[in-house]
Amino acid sequence: MTGTFIDQTQFDALQACMSYIEGLEAAVRDFSNALDLSSWNYGQTPPPWDAIRAGETQAKWWSLKSGYGVLAHTHKILTEAAVFYTYLITTFRTNSRAERTSPVVTLEKLASPPGPQPMYATVPMSNCLQLLRYHQQWVEVISAVFKTADPGYAAVRTGIYHTLPRVMTFMSIHLNAVTISKPPPVRLKAARQHDRDVRNHYLSGAGAVANYLVQYSRITTLLNQANQRVAQLESTSTLHRLNTDIRLILVEMNQALGMCKEFMDLRANN
Repeated sequence: MTGTFIDQTQFDALQACMSYIEGLEAAVRDFSNALDLSSWNYGQTPPPWDAIRAGETQAKWWSLKSGYGVLAHTHKILTEAAVFYTYLITTFRTNSRAERTSPVVTLEKLASPPGPQPMYATVPMSNCLQLLRYHQQWVEVISAVFKTADPGYAAVRTGIYHTLPRVMTFMSIHLNAVTISKPPPVRLKAARQHDRDVRNHYLSGAGAVANYLVQYSRITTLLNQANQRVAQLESTSTLHRLNTDIRLILVEMNQALGMCKEFMDLRANN
């Protein structure tokens, strides 16, 4: 375990909340029809259409960006890098003292590990210096993807905290108004169910998305730290120092891998 922040129950609740927000406009229209509301008698409280449509867009974006395929893709690239770094550490154990003081460029003389080529290799990677540069490039790409997407996930959180409360206010005002009306609307029961649905999704989704974002932010931090170290590997003074830095990178990378796998498991079970 790597310190999970969100469990399956919370993730399922978040999924349900996002699916609900994706169809929120239709739910609000159905609520309005149940109370016999129309565009001319909303009074001073019309539906918050702009917030609703913004929330729907954010929910659809979240469903795309947090999909299993994205996480599996990230996990594959990071695993390839971790396997290579582990190979280097194992190889360095057999080095003589003189070899440990050699410059990093001597990795050009060290054959690449056995096994398939990396996923995005466009030319054969025949030595470890080529692989060092290859993984530097792709760890940087993955780190940038997570940093770029993070504000988008925060926007989804804003959608839950902003869109759903405004819908709850709209429904509450109109339900209070019709409670004293005589006779009450025929579909009052259905309208009240819509009101309960919004509140239930808000309560479950708000807590779940907070935990989801904590774990996502933790992965982003770990990848950023690993990327900063990876970017400096080729300029490291000796193989001995390279070995030390790679060990630190693996600690961060393996934690990030574990958290990505946890997200993948949540998605796979959904």
